[in-house]
Amino acid sequence: VPVTPLFCRCLPMRTMKLESIRDLLHHMPKADDPERRAIFRGQGTDLPLIPSLFRPGHACASRKSWQEYEALIIRLFKRQAGSCLDALPTSHSDWMLLAQHYRVPTRLLDWSYNPLVALFFAVEDLSAESPAVVYSFYGDRLRLLPFKTTNDLKEIKSVQVLIPHGISDRIVAQQACVTIHPLPIVRNAFAPFETSVSADKKGRLCKFIFPGEKKFDLRRELDDMGVNDHSVYPDLAGLGSKIKWKIERLRRTTPTPKTRVTQNLSAPS
Repeated sequence: VPVTPLFCRCLPMRTMKLESIRDLLHHMPKADDPERRAIFRGQGTDLPLIPSLFRPGHACASRKSWQEYEALIIRLFKRQAGSCLDALPTSHSDWMLLAQHYRVPTRLLDWSYNPLVALFFAVEDLSAESPAVVYSFYGDRLRLLPFKTTNDLKEIKSVQVLIPHGISDRIVAQQACVTIHPLPIVRNAFAPFETSVSADKKGRLCKFIFPGEKKFDLRRELDDMGVNDHSVYPDLAGLGSKIKWKIERLRRTTPTPKTRVTQNLSAPS
């Protein structure tokens, strides 16, 4: 199947239309360094790369700066999450990661070191109405140590790749990492990540688009490779989703039995 590269003059991002896992593995960025290598993000729809804190419905209150708005959200989460945890996070960025994990709006974007995990997230929703999209990013700024305080975060002027500690089984299973993004000045809108990536390095940010009608076949192929709900979500909820998927896979791939037409021998000819 031919691969179609698309080039947009206004964005420093390479975009390619792919059809298969083989295409993805062939065209994804590769590096030998065990830490400074590409990371991947999967999306079930073709939406801009905007952290949840800045998306519609999570906009900064008119009288608050982004710093005040973010601090309020994390403070509310910390105040009530403690009773649900066996051990409390020891850094501000770990609190943010935990909040992100439970769908609290943050300035983080989820990524994975595993392109197949990213593709799983892109095809998790089997709707053929929208394409499956996988981004790859090769970041310069890799952060291994957590941000201890909010003051540490104030020093961020550009996007950094943060390698989280294994604070949950899902983070480990998903080979997860995050990009942490600078807050907009005052109450300005957040510029989508793909429009702000420096163009000084060709192919630093890449976008791979799969047709929506290929989602089921891609997910079935991933399942055969051991990438499924239970490997990505290693808990009972993931197991339940895996079983549900197995039944859906069987339903879609089982031929519909043909209705037999039999002659009624007792009927008059």
